[in-house]
Amino acid sequence: MTARRWAGAGGGALAVAIAVGCSPNSTVGVLGNGQFRYLCGTSGTDSACDGIASDTDLPAAIAVGATFDVGYAPNSSNHSGATVQGATGYEILAASPELAAATGTTLRALRTGYVALLAQRTGNANVDDFVHLRFEDIQSLSAEPPSLVLTPGETQTVRLSAFDALSAPLAGRIACEWTATSGASNAVVTAIAPGASATVQGVAGGAATVHATCGAAGLDVTVTVSGPPLADGGTHG
Repeated sequence: MTARRWAGAGGGALAVAIAVGCSPNSTVGVLGNGQFRYLCGTSGTDSACDGIASDTDLPAAIAVGATFDVGYAPNSSNHSGATVQGATGYEILAASPELAAATGTTLRALRTGYVALLAQRTGNANVDDFVHLRFEDIQSLSAEPPSLVLTPGETQTVRLSAFDALSAPLAGRIACEWTATSGASNAVVTAIAPGASATVQGVAGGAATVHATCGAAGLDVTVTVSGPPLADGGTHG
């Protein structure tokens, strides 16, 4: 197997997002000149990267509003002897700001639909290959764990997964807001950027409800705290 270096946005590969007709997404580029990979290992919760430290196949769909990273590696046989500018020979550009935007090394899905990610050579306008991805709105959420039982001072992490209208999983690092809608004196919730996970700390005996909002979808997580309250009122020791 030939070893590949996956060039990502800003570090070398280009992913340009433009509107196109519907087409199945694939790891292999449509032109057959190279391969696109979904890059993991960056900060933030992403269901497509569970247990994966480097890269994986492109997901079926990405949540609107989520950020993600895609890398590209050309087939060596297609570029034998070629002189390419830059460290890896590719750069990341966003061709359609209405569909996807690039910030540094990261792409953000802005609205529903199919987009094309293009790999473009550094220093010229030649597109080496392209692949399609689908963006979908978040319609529902699930939490792991779905409820918490804590003692005062104990902290656990809640992690969210996003789904589309057909209950199919959506990839990407989604942004969510967390609030304690009841029992705020019994538990403290702190979001972990960009927000698909949060820590919940028990403070005093009683019940609490933690609410997460991701796009138009929301979810409640029930929290039960058993035991005497913390002497310092809930701060970590």
